[in-house]
Amino acid sequence: MWGVTPGATGSNQRKWESMELGATVLFAGDGRIFARGQVAARFRNRALVRLLWDIDPRGDTWEFMH
Repeated sequence: MWGVTPGATGSNQRKWESMELGATVLFAGDGRIFARGQVAARFRNRALVRLLWDIDPRGDTWEFMH
């Protein structure tokens, strides 16, 4: 399970909305890819994410889950 914030201009949300079930996703950070997965489900749940990870410094949550 992974989540993304909406993004400053909603860019992350738009990318999340275009994800198709079965698509391969790559997880990257610090200039490298560290994991690969396959989209099995997509859902948005702000309340669950607040329980799991709270909020970021900008007040966003990682509510766009896959």
